Parts: sequence; C-alpha cells; structure tokens
Amino acid sequence: MSKNILCCKNMKRHNLDCLIENLRDILNDICVTIDDVENDNEKLIVSRCLDELIVEYMKQNRKEKMLN
Repeated sequence: MSKNILCCKNMKRHNLDCLIENLRDILNDICVTIDDVENDNEKLIVSRCLDELIVEYMKQNRKEKMLN
C-alpha cells in the first residue's frame, strides 16, 4: 500500500475521530444543561449524527481490515 493511500486513510480516520468526539461533547452538554421536552429534538438530531459517524467509522475500519 502506498504512503499516500495510507496517509489519506489515517487522515479520514482522524477526522472521523474528531467529529465523533465533538458530537459526543455537544450531546453531553445538551443532556446536562437542558432537561426539557422542547429540546429533545435537538438531542435526537445530535444523537443521530453521532450514530451515522460511528457507522462510517466502523465501515472504514472494516475496509482497512479487508485490505490488510
């Protein structure tokens, strides 16, 4: 595997890691600071985005394992 491809994969994984961590922080902040029904929709939106990122992260890991 070339260095460029490996670097690109590492960058993608790093970006996914950062996005996941940021969304976790946001979701935690929302859950801790806001405890009313009106903001449940915001919690749901952030939670869904986090789920999608985690799925993408897992797909990326699976692809890498299959290539190795």
